[in-house]
Amino acid sequence: MQTDLTRRSYGRLPILILLMTLVILIIGAVALHYVENRLVATTGESLALAAADIADMLDRLLFERYSDIPMMARARVFQGRDRAAMTDYLNWVQKNYRVYRWLGVLDASGRIIAATSPA
Repeated sequence: MQTDLTRRSYGRLPILILLMTLVILIIGAVALHYVENRLVATTGESLALAAADIADMLDRLLFERYSDIPMMARARVFQGRDRAAMTDYLNWVQKNYRVYRWLGVLDASGRIIAATSPA
């Protein structure tokens, strides 16, 4: 009798081990899915904040450059036709305001008449 009971108990052991393994795998899969979703959400929020900061910096930079255009346009050097003087002025502006990589003046038809470097 004792041996029969022991055999039945040990006979169920592989099923019990299989069920425990299955439960552990399911819990692991659910935990992995949760962690993955949290990481994606956190990364998305972080990227959104970084994009907003970059957009704000770009907006400020463009606003400052937009304010420079009327100031430069009112300079006396651009009232005449002296291309050398215009080029000198543009080189001076580029040297003193390092945000400019290239500056140029165009005529009404869109041709470059003065620039900081040859085009």
